[in-house]
Amino acid sequence: MRYTFFLCLLVSCGGPARVQILSEPEGALVTWNGEERGRTPLTLKESFRGTVDLLLELESYEPYRSAINMRPEWYEVPPLDLLAEPKDRTFSFVLDPEDVDHKSLKERALEFQP
Repeated sequence: MRYTFFLCLLVSCGGPARVQILSEPEGALVTWNGEERGRTPLTLKESFRGTVDLLLELESYEPYRSAINMRPEWYEVPPLDLLAEPKDRTFSFVLDPEDVDHKSLKERALEFQP
């Protein structure tokens, strides 16, 4: 009986952390661990702890890939997380414009025949 109480206590520990992803410019497609989740600015409720593979993609901009550390702080692990709210995390990225070879692009446009 006593173990049931502790088991229930551990199961109730923790909760999803709020993760905010921002980009400049806004509107980048966010892929979180291989799953498309939306466009920036984006707020996720995430209970996953560990390293996350993040990919930001926006037309005319270089794709941005990063490994995000979502490991819990010392106060976010059971049983301490009963007393503390999960830490909100905000990640902000600046996307670089795509390098375009304008000369070859112009040549291809001139050669184009519908």
